[in-house]
Amino acid sequence: MNIVLSLYRLQVLDTQIQQMNRRINDIENILAEDSVVQKAKLDLDLSNLNEKKLQGELKNQIHVVEDKKLKWQLNQAQLFGGKIRNPKELQDLQSESDALKRAIAKLEDEQLEKMILVEEAQAEIKQAEHKLNQAVGDQSSRNAQLLGEKTKIESELPGLLAQKESIIPTLPNDVFVLYTSLLKTKAGVAVANVRDDSCDACGSTLTPAELQSVRSPTSTVRCSSCGRILFKS
Repeated sequence: MNIVLSLYRLQVLDTQIQQMNRRINDIENILAEDSVVQKAKLDLDLSNLNEKKLQGELKNQIHVVEDKKLKWQLNQAQLFGGKIRNPKELQDLQSESDALKRAIAKLEDEQLEKMILVEEAQAEIKQAEHKLNQAVGDQSSRNAQLLGEKTKIESELPGLLAQKESIIPTLPNDVFVLYTSLLKTKAGVAVANVRDDSCDACGSTLTPAELQSVRSPTSTVRCSSCGRILFKS
């Protein structure tokens, strides 16, 4: 029995299984994380808050303008009502009327500016709603693709696990224990290829004696540098 070949096949399977499990984990993290949609929702919420704030300011401005206009109307009623004949009082009323008109004109300009800001805020809300709908749509399409990929991987995993389980009983127990230990301590790579007379995992050059030993189908030769089991294809 070629023990090292069996170990190499086991390593290939374990590498595939590790990669597939990592990909499943990555997909699950992506599916759980929706930063684009959350940002779009936040932007929409902020736009709505800003529009509500501006609407409040506009409403207050309208009340201020109406109050000033009411005062001006009362002023006009007194000024032209005929009850006041004192020239000094009439002059004061006229001065008050002129001041109120100037104040009203300024307040109406400010009101117009606030109306424009409200319209801009409403446009921002529509834009934010569009971006949110687009983000939700993109996420839905992406999620469908990722779920399809995840389903495909999960359907292939049992076959690889079955192949792995069929190899394990063919290995001596001490060899399998060594392999399992190296798999944990060597970043998931317990068996390394020999390529160009060197360990493919760490790059260490093998001696002629080591190269000769690696060719034995029954002995497990370990890299003198990284400690991994060596396999020569």
